[in-house]
Amino acid sequence: MKNQIAEILKASGNEEAFPIVEIGGEYMLIDTTAKPLTVAFSDPNLDFVKDAKTARDRQHRQLGQISTLCRSLDVLRRFMNKGQFACLADLTKNSEERDFFKSVVNKLASQLVNMPKLYETDGDQSALFTVHLFGASGRDFYIKEMDLQTGECFGFIKAIGNPAELGYFNLNEISAHVEFDFHFEPVTLGTLRA
Repeated sequence: MKNQIAEILKASGNEEAFPIVEIGGEYMLIDTTAKPLTVAFSDPNLDFVKDAKTARDRQHRQLGQISTLCRSLDVLRRFMNKGQFACLADLTKNSEERDFFKSVVNKLASQLVNMPKLYETDGDQSALFTVHLFGASGRDFYIKEMDLQTGECFGFIKAIGNPAELGYFNLNEISAHVEFDFHFEPVTLGTLRA
């Protein structure tokens, strides 16, 4: 029967995670995410199978969201100070605003992962500084380029009592002393200098 199901799916071109197939008057919800193909639910009543499909699709989307959140937290764990990371991870699970904090985690991780590599925007005055970190010592770091493997960054650094400057710094070395700004929106160098 599994060969018959596989042939039906191949012929239909259906690439859903949980397609419905009909064989001999029986409707079957197939789990194509399982190897080998698995009949997740079977019933002669199509409405029951459609309800099961809706539930499975919802569950599949939720698992995808959890997987994305886990990958994002893993990226942030490498560069965020332990206190801020623990608080943020907890807020994604146990807070009334958990959806907001999940979006913050995904946004920050995406910004780090998709940030231009070192020297990639060299000389580009319109390049954006996408991440802002601030410290209790009155230092602000705005990151424009980054090597995700080493944590080496190029950005704009402001420190109380010192002139603001462009320069290199290592996020791993400063992470214990700074926090990520959750509400920062990307800006150009001209805006930072204004």
